[in-house]
Amino acid sequence: MANPTVPPPLPHRLVLSFALLLLLLAPGQAKGTATTHPGGTSLGAQAAVLLRWKSSIRYSSKHQLGTWRDDGAYPCNWTGITCGNTWSRGGTTVKVIRGISLRGAGIVGELDTLRFQSLPYLVNLDFGDNFHLSGAIPPGIGSLSMLSRLNFSSDQFSGHIPASICNLGWLTHLDLSNNNITGQIPPAVGNLSRLAFLSLTGNRLSGDIPWYLGQLRNMREMDLSFNILSGQIPSSLANLTNLSSVGLHYNRLSGHIPEELGQAQTMQELYLGNNYLTGLIPPSFGNLTMLRFLYTYSNHLTGPIPAELGMLSRLIGLDLSGCHLTGSVPSSLAGNLTSAAYISLYGNLITGSIPHKFGNLMNLEELYLSDNFIAGTLARFVPK
Repeated sequence: MANPTVPPPLPHRLVLSFALLLLLLAPGQAKGTATTHPGGTSLGAQAAVLLRWKSSIRYSSKHQLGTWRDDGAYPCNWTGITCGNTWSRGGTTVKVIRGISLRGAGIVGELDTLRFQSLPYLVNLDFGDNFHLSGAIPPGIGSLSMLSRLNFSSDQFSGHIPASICNLGWLTHLDLSNNNITGQIPPAVGNLSRLAFLSLTGNRLSGDIPWYLGQLRNMREMDLSFNILSGQIPSSLANLTNLSSVGLHYNRLSGHIPEELGQAQTMQELYLGNNYLTGLIPPSFGNLTMLRFLYTYSNHLTGPIPAELGMLSRLIGLDLSGCHLTGSVPSSLAGNLTSAAYISLYGNLITGSIPHKFGNLMNLEELYLSDNFIAGTLARFVPK
């Protein structure tokens, strides 16, 4: 008869138990000891990335980075840094860097050494008004998959808008205005479905306005002015049912103003001046009953001033100057724009007499009718 199995001595049992514990913990750390979300980096590692970038830049005497020190200081207390919580692998909450806001910090340098891939929890990134922050926008910025607000306005960035920026699916606010950015607007910007604010004004962007911008159904404000954009205004912009402000002035846009823009009934500001637009001012603009500012000055527009513009009772500013408009001033325009403070029709081919109803516009402060073929007087007109 075989002898029963004898248990191993106590030291051996302890070794076996410890080995089993190691096997159980091998896929990850023990619960409660992890400090990162899967795919993320620890708070200390994120701070190290920022310190590495700081060491690569130059900055003026008014800098805000004096609190960024490699002395064990808590990075959530650094100037411009905000933190928040996320879940660790072990199911506990840990602190991570959520925001970097260094607007007007006097930074002199570039972003090429800032490893965005190691800052995966960023929601807000603001480097605006750093007039000597230059170089290209790094493609790595597309790794910030949680980013909601990106502000690089009034810096000195150059090069193209990186295509990777179109990976930022949570982005609601994108401001790259007043830089030296060249190239075209990436069509894939139209995939940023949550985008509500887009400002690219004051750059050297060229090419067409992508038709795909008409897919941004949450868009409220879009400013593409002061570039060298060409081609036609996409009729797809009429699909933006939340749009309140569009700035396309000071570009090289040509062709007709899309009649479909009259369907954007939430529009409050429409700036189309200083382009090469031709054709008529669409009568459908009379449907834009929330419109407060309509500027189409310095184009090659022809035909009469649409009487339908007289339906825009909320209009404050109207500038149709420097075109080739003909016909007379519609009486509806002179009599119904009761909110108007500024009306400019100078430098056209307008004929007829001055409508006496201009004298009823009690909020009117400036009226320009010169350099036309208009006759008559404004005896009853007394500016506010």
